[in-house]
Amino acid sequence: MAQNPDPTMSAQFPQPNITPQSHSTPAPQTQAVSYPPPYDGTTQPGFPVASITPGFSPAVMTAPQASHFPSAPLSEKAGVLGNELVYLGAMIPIPDGPSTPQSKADSQSDAYRVSDDYLLLKSAKKSLGWNEGILTKKLVELNPYQLKALSGHFYEKEKKTLAEFLPSKSRFNSWFNEVVHGRALGPVAYDAVLVRRAVEGAVNEQLLVELLLNRSNVEMETLKRVYKKNFGYDMMTDVSEELRNFTQAMFDTAMEGKRDAPTTPVNYVEVARQVDNLYNYGLGKNSQFVASMFWNTFIKPSDAHIAAVVDEYSKKYTNLRRMIKSTSGIEKHVKLGLLYIIDSVKSKRNNVQQGHTGAWRDAKLLEKAMVGAGTNDEALSYRIVRASWNPQRMRDVKDAYRRRYNGSLEKRVRSETSDWFKRILIELIEKEF
Repeated sequence: MAQNPDPTMSAQFPQPNITPQSHSTPAPQTQAVSYPPPYDGTTQPGFPVASITPGFSPAVMTAPQASHFPSAPLSEKAGVLGNELVYLGAMIPIPDGPSTPQSKADSQSDAYRVSDDYLLLKSAKKSLGWNEGILTKKLVELNPYQLKALSGHFYEKEKKTLAEFLPSKSRFNSWFNEVVHGRALGPVAYDAVLVRRAVEGAVNEQLLVELLLNRSNVEMETLKRVYKKNFGYDMMTDVSEELRNFTQAMFDTAMEGKRDAPTTPVNYVEVARQVDNLYNYGLGKNSQFVASMFWNTFIKPSDAHIAAVVDEYSKKYTNLRRMIKSTSGIEKHVKLGLLYIIDSVKSKRNNVQQGHTGAWRDAKLLEKAMVGAGTNDEALSYRIVRASWNPQRMRDVKDAYRRRYNGSLEKRVRSETSDWFKRILIELIEKEF
């Protein structure tokens, strides 16, 4: 892992002292469903979703650095409740835990009949191609708990996970298959596939920004574990080796997963000090960019703390977002990352206290995927799939898009897509959770 470009600053800007919170909530009593071995990353040829060789054993790999993985079990970490955790703002089953067809919140609803959906999806496979109507219906309506249970059932019957059985994107087929594949994988495994894709071949820094910045410690830890399990490599090493200079240092710091807890009270004395340091060490006239100070201000604190810094800087000096965007001394992709974080938390567009963050940011990114001469189908696919896991996030994004662009997101997507790709995206956006 790369060293911080300015290690001498560590004494002046100390690391936050973070104590993970633990939860004593007992694990919910659920019906056990066998969980399959990790998804082996195979896909149709020609598309770099994952290139791991089937049957690959992580045991032959060099052990990752100890600092990359905490010693405590995942279930003891803050943000984890029993066999569930919060990921992308939604409650999901722990990837390494037992397969459960429903969350505690759904325990009063009818039991999920996993065998019925197994038979239905089996029938969707035709001699040439698939029944897209069945795939759209089931991949849209099932929640992460049901998808995980169904994947386990598929492995019991077929020796293939759900994602392995269903189609995935290749250069020869539609982006419809990308959406199917992403939903079949579930939120964490799909993020892991996207990280892998972002560092294979030409590095996709924009995708890395969306996947790795402004994530909670539990999200980052979970993503690293699933990446290691599914691909056999250390995610931090894979990403870091493809980057350079301050961009590398920014992502290294984010992947360490050492943010302040969301419940940490905002220290307004520290906020005022950081505001002046931003001006004196990177944003003020003739100032020199000091990387560690920016990481300690934008990567490690809680969302509420960062939002306070954004507000205070704008009051004392000038609009912080515009200042960073116009400062020539900051690397292009560092600037991209900092602006993403600011857009995630700034109080003008987000309610950090209620956890409604990033909707305005996500609405702009969706429009960016569609604006111009040609639609970026890949970005449109993964942005809608990732938003679809959290019902409140999807509602917030649709509302933000309407207010920002004076039109509906659904109508915009319809105008830029076609066939079953359009159908599945629209159903994800319009789904009544």
